[in-house]
Amino acid sequence: MTNEILRPYCHLPQQFTPKPSDPPGETYCPNCGEPMRWGPQAAVRPPTVLWIDDDRLLLGTCVPVLERQGYRVRVAHDGAAGIVTAKRERPDAIRLDVVMPTTNGLEVCQQLRAAPTCKRPRSSS
Repeated sequence: MTNEILRPYCHLPQQFTPKPSDPPGETYCPNCGEPMRWGPQAAVRPPTVLWIDDDRLLLGTCVPVLERQGYRVRVAHDGAAGIVTAKRERPDAIRLDVVMPTTNGLEVCQQLRAAPTCKRPRSSS
């Protein structure tokens, strides 16, 4: 039986035929390299937004609005924490403040673009 799922990272539908001996997660997406899960645990996560900002008042106001709209929001209060979180969470979008102490937004952007774990394949559209 062929299954089709929408990948949470590359957002492309993938068709595959699982073998009975294959446990979930042993087949990998040819586009983004993430494990392809099927069965009851295959629920697609909501889009993830990483918000990197040192303004806690702004975060406290805006993050709940995004969450009510169905987004999964992760927060980092400085550039260094944002880099670590981006590499771990692989968000779908990053909202990045430019003016921050220590590591500013431009430096964070440069480091994330250079990190191989943060790169995604370009869509064919």
